[in-house]
Amino acid sequence: MHFWQLLTDIGILLGSSLLLGAIAIRLKLSPIIGYLIAGMVLGGPGSLQLIKSPLEIEAIAELGVSLLLFSLGLEFSWDKIKSLPLKIIRGGALQILLTPLFFLAVSSLCGLDIKIAILAGLIFTLSSTATVLRTFNDLAEIDSQHGRNSTAVLLLQDIAVIPFTMIVSFISVNNAVASEFQNNFLFTIGAALLLVLALYIFLNKIAGPALSLFSLNNNREMAILLAIIISIGSAWTAYQIGISPSIGAFIAGMLLGSSSFATQITADIAPLRILFLTLFFGSAGMLADPVWVFNNFALVILLSVAVILSKTLISFVIFSLSGHSIAISVASALSIAQIGEFAFVLSDIAKDSSLLSNDWSQLVVSVTIVSLFFTPFMIKFAPRIGLKVQQFLNNKKSGEVFDAEASSLNPARIYVIGYGPAGREVTRQLKDLYLDEIAIMDLTKDSLDSAELEGFKTYMGDVRQLDVLQHSGLELANLVIITIPSYDAVLTTIDNIKRLAPTAHIIVRSRYQIYEHSFHEAGAHEIVNEEFTVGEKLGRTAFSYLLSACSRTNKFKAEEDE
Repeated sequence: MHFWQLLTDIGILLGSSLLLGAIAIRLKLSPIIGYLIAGMVLGGPGSLQLIKSPLEIEAIAELGVSLLLFSLGLEFSWDKIKSLPLKIIRGGALQILLTPLFFLAVSSLCGLDIKIAILAGLIFTLSSTATVLRTFNDLAEIDSQHGRNSTAVLLLQDIAVIPFTMIVSFISVNNAVASEFQNNFLFTIGAALLLVLALYIFLNKIAGPALSLFSLNNNREMAILLAIIISIGSAWTAYQIGISPSIGAFIAGMLLGSSSFATQITADIAPLRILFLTLFFGSAGMLADPVWVFNNFALVILLSVAVILSKTLISFVIFSLSGHSIAISVASALSIAQIGEFAFVLSDIAKDSSLLSNDWSQLVVSVTIVSLFFTPFMIKFAPRIGLKVQQFLNNKKSGEVFDAEASSLNPARIYVIGYGPAGREVTRQLKDLYLDEIAIMDLTKDSLDSAELEGFKTYMGDVRQLDVLQHSGLELANLVIITIPSYDAVLTTIDNIKRLAPTAHIIVRSRYQIYEHSFHEAGAHEIVNEEFTVGEKLGRTAFSYLLSACSRTNKFKAEEDE
């Protein structure tokens, strides 16, 4: 009978998560907000108490966390980590080191116990990979400069979850067993290293060859089953030697991520990951007490704002020191200023060991949920806020320093806005005939350095600011080619161009067909639709292949007839 009660509870939680998640999406929020609210309303303290098996669901959710970290390990293989630019690794490492130290110092000044202060620093450091990446994809800004900056830091934060979990486990033991825990610490480290070695041998000498025996197209279930067995098995082994099960799952995913099967396995286990993650966020929502939140609403909001502002300031300084403009630094910092989903995991570990009281645990959970709620809005308005801050801090209204004299003498008549892969291909085709007439505008210094090496005139600045375009001399342009991916940025840029150079011909890159009408209305003369262009190219390639295959077949038949 208990099994059917558990199944009923899971069905209620998933159904409510579906409904509230859909509502959240309609409100331009992350569906994760809907999952959390579903848990808050249905189960846990102060709720409707419709969920009768919260402990069992929490256990399933813990399995979901292990599967999440396993899939993260698949995506963030060692080869991918090694390929990250040193500047990004340095910036991400500084954020991971300085943020907990800042919150540790502030918590200590507020008179908190040193263990609570350390826990607060670790919890508040981590941001939400799931929410941030989902929002960037929805806004089509994942390829923007602040999108790439944020994604890189999130990658390193996800890796930092592993040592953070170990630290929380270490400080959570009570004094009676602290000595024994410390004596076993070296044993645990040694066991962890042996686990890495064993997983490496197993995945490279056994699992890899085993997967190669199956055709992934015809025997997909074999790869899925083996991946799940590896995930659960490594989590169980890690638990048995005294470390977090999530650590074992992440290490296994990371080692398997370097194999040729990683991409397909990641796609195959995606539905399971969605299921378990929904249960995870639903069970995390059950940790929150709506009545407690209502009674302490002012404290929750105050601490949420304080954490968001503090993380924004710290990350802004780090991004600025890495050579980014003020606007990009602010936008990148705001995008990762929330508290991440692993705050629920770390606070739960601390609560289970009685390190956190119920009130402290409620405060952490509530502040995390509030910060996740504000995340989509922060990311949406982050570029605009960055521009305002840049204007305020800079003596010139342009937000970037330009040489006015050079601009006035600029003979450029063709402006390429955005020097990513699309911008590079455009200039490659125009370079031979129009090199002296082309000017490149971008916000990324590395991109502009590459353009200068090619012999182009370059201007660093955000084209959403009218005075940036004025200082670049764009009012003299005959042709403007916009290759940046952000929908909002393109609309603003077109409007600025029409005001400065009403006779200029505007060609726009559109990532999606649904944007075309808006770009036409804004004033774009020609639009290159990526979806149509890719489809057209695929069609021509397929047609060319079929003609070639037909020609070979006819030739073969002719030879047979002879």
